[in-house]
Amino acid sequence: MRVSSEAGYEVYSAGSIAETSLAQGSFDALVTDFDLGDGTGRQVIDTYHAEYPAETTKMVVLTGNPDGPDGKRREIIRETGATLVKKSGRISDIKTVVALIGTPDNLRKT
Repeated sequence: MRVSSEAGYEVYSAGSIAETSLAQGSFDALVTDFDLGDGTGRQVIDTYHAEYPAETTKMVVLTGNPDGPDGKRREIIRETGATLVKKSGRISDIKTVVALIGTPDNLRKT
């Protein structure tokens, strides 16, 4: 689903891998939760890298459990080149993501 924000970001929202909008083209930034209903954020990032290998898209993975059940989640996220943000369920999570990806104007310049 496409959402426009007052801050100037153009946002595509999906609750599952099946709903992702990778066919829309490349993005300036990709933000995903690690745990999705039908897979993982790692799968979304791997698919994006396969579709757009030359892109230097900023990527952020949110998760409430940075270590994961097997203790390897941080390593898995690091392998994708994404930045890990531990989810707390607070608005500060979004502020952290915005600080990492930059403002819409800065994203367009990179």
